[in-house]
Amino acid sequence: MSLFVVNRFTGEESKTESSVKEDRLKKLKEEITKRKEQRRQRKEPNTNIAVSSLSDQDCHSVQRSGKRKKKSGEDESFDSATEHDRKGTHGEPSVEKSVEIEDVEHLEGLPHASELNDESETVNHDDPNVIGGFSVLGNFQNKDLAPVKRALPDWLANPSVIKAGLKRQKIDRDVARESESDMAILDEDLRNKLQKNDISRFFPVQKTFIPVLLQDLKYGTFGGMQGLRPRDICVSAPTGSGKTLAFVLPIIQSLKCRTVPHVRAVVVLPVRDLAEQVYAVFKQYCAGTSLKVSTLSSLKLSFEPFMSKMCHLEGLYHSLVDILVATPGRLVDHISSTPGFDLTHLRFLVIDEADRMMEDIKHDWLSMLETSVVTPSALAYFPLKRSPSGPLNISRHIYIIFQLQKLLFSATLSHNPEKLQQLNLFMPCLLTSVVMEEPSQSHPQSSKSDQKEKMEGAEDKVSLIIFFQEYFVQCSVSEKPLLILHFLHYLKFRQVLCFTNTLEATHRLYLLVKLYGGIRVCEFSSRLQGEKRKKILKKFSKGQIDLLICSDAMARGMDIENVKFVISYDHPPYLTTYIHRVGRTARAGKAGTSVSFLEKSEIFHFKKMMRESGKWPKIQEMKINRNVLQPLVEPFRKSLGQLSSALKMERKKKARVNNKHADQG
Repeated sequence: MSLFVVNRFTGEESKTESSVKEDRLKKLKEEITKRKEQRRQRKEPNTNIAVSSLSDQDCHSVQRSGKRKKKSGEDESFDSATEHDRKGTHGEPSVEKSVEIEDVEHLEGLPHASELNDESETVNHDDPNVIGGFSVLGNFQNKDLAPVKRALPDWLANPSVIKAGLKRQKIDRDVARESESDMAILDEDLRNKLQKNDISRFFPVQKTFIPVLLQDLKYGTFGGMQGLRPRDICVSAPTGSGKTLAFVLPIIQSLKCRTVPHVRAVVVLPVRDLAEQVYAVFKQYCAGTSLKVSTLSSLKLSFEPFMSKMCHLEGLYHSLVDILVATPGRLVDHISSTPGFDLTHLRFLVIDEADRMMEDIKHDWLSMLETSVVTPSALAYFPLKRSPSGPLNISRHIYIIFQLQKLLFSATLSHNPEKLQQLNLFMPCLLTSVVMEEPSQSHPQSSKSDQKEKMEGAEDKVSLIIFFQEYFVQCSVSEKPLLILHFLHYLKFRQVLCFTNTLEATHRLYLLVKLYGGIRVCEFSSRLQGEKRKKILKKFSKGQIDLLICSDAMARGMDIENVKFVISYDHPPYLTTYIHRVGRTARAGKAGTSVSFLEKSEIFHFKKMMRESGKWPKIQEMKINRNVLQPLVEPFRKSLGQLSSALKMERKKKARVNNKHADQG
């Protein structure tokens, strides 16, 4: 019995190959005949081509007929050459060689060259179904596609709109009684402090936000309404609209009756200067209460200031601070390194300038804070046992769970769900402000419909300043410093903030204006120490500084009094940068003016940004006659010549200081 089959040569292989080739040739002839017949039926009657039955010798002549059908007047030399190519060396048809070529083309699924030529001749270019030489199947007409709308979560798509405006509240005299009733939700002590600061009514964002938050605190800080977990709140309002007081007042009112001090509120801000400013507001309104406020925003890491506000009990640490204002970096340092730093009693987490803080989520400060809320510190005195947040179900509501509530504030709050998802918000609600215009008497219905459209698109716009004048000036790079001098010397601009894009540009422009003379100018940037920056801001608020040249570090949330003009010396790269720059003026309903210097190549990008915010029709071009700049050219050249020597002197002085420190080290 054989275990396997051995194929042996029987001498019939050549016969088998020839039979296979004949079969393939027969199939090819049938397919060619079929295709020719189909093309003949598609042609018009006057262009019909008779196709006879094919024999073995006529096969290749029919296949090559497409190449020979060029013109009616072809000469016989071309036919004889073609016939010579069709035959072999002895005058017989070279069938075997042709079959191999045709077989390869057929196996590869490619149409023969004759078919392509015949197809190209039979294409009807007047046919509307033929586009670019190809027949379009189905409905060939272009359809107008409906625009695709963003699918946003319900809380982003349907926000609570803050309808009132600062200008209307300031002018209308009939709202006095209504304002008194609005402020009645605050304690008498807080109302008296507001009156001392000449605040007799709520701003729109305060009027909307404070009742919403106090409603969650109706039965105490331990739980929200009916003991359920309180919703997180996001507020998008213009710069200078009173967002800081909106969260300061209800937090103080809810915590002032506490018995044992614990860290119950943490306010996180992106920069140190802004943290110091919010800390000062908390301290002002906490005066006369037992609440303690502290800040974690020093330039150098030091645990002694916060440790001094902790008491040592039975070998454990107990915090005497109730409200903590910090930057993300310092907050993380104290969570990981300060002994007894406990956040298990935390009730409020305020994230100011939330759009900027979302960029810092990658440093994992929020994850560390949420972990420390449910993880007691080993050396903390009387920590609170809290369970991690989970889904809403019956088992979790058998008893009241102490939960953390997040409050987000920004003038340019992102509506990107992917970014907001990083904040782990719980059933959030959005309060956003829209500029409401008074309906015209001639077209009241159309005005209301226009306002409705604006409100429906409110989630796509950033919150802008309610009213102030905006201009742009087209100029070259060399004309920018001359325009600054023209505004201050001839147009008498005073209390001006001038923004540049880099620290180097800030310092060079400061030295240049200082060397020109006649203007009280100062520089404000991260190169200066904190105390020196505070002194500069105080001088500017008192009117002792005419021009303050600064980088974008000043643009974020800083509340500077009496800013009348904002000049963007360098083109703002992003819309949010522009919004925060011009937000330093026209605060709290006051008037202000903004001027942007733009080169010719920057105007297109600037227009595009303003159209996205819906502000482009309101921005006017300020045209300056270049002849008025001529008297400034010669003194400016002298100042420019002195600039290089001043920079060299600074570099030498800095090198001497560095060498001195190196020798001492």
